[in-house]
Amino acid sequence: MAIYANGPAYQSTSVTNSATLVFGGSITTLAAITPAVTLKNVTLFNSGTTTAFIGGSSTTSAALPLAPGQQVLIEGYSTTSGTTTHDLYAITAAGTTTINAGLTTQGLVD
Repeated sequence: MAIYANGPAYQSTSVTNSATLVFGGSITTLAAITPAVTLKNVTLFNSGTTTAFIGGSSTTSAALPLAPGQQVLIEGYSTTSGTTTHDLYAITAAGTTTINAGLTTQGLVD
């Protein structure tokens, strides 16, 4: 079960074999926040049917694979609304999937 806030920071993005922005301060709803705020800790969930690779804008083999049904919490992630610093992209080797992303509302407990 994905644990993230369902507000302006929540994004559901269709991802193909072309690098697609899935989360970051430059996403339209976040870029409009003024004054700029720090966005920390993000959870990504693959609700589609194809493995996505999470990373920069031109990554596949050097990225984190996220299989269908998997989620990842990037604790320590930080970006600022209205900037492209630390934007997260996803890409598939082939096909289409859906990546849901949002600010994490709870951290991991050991």
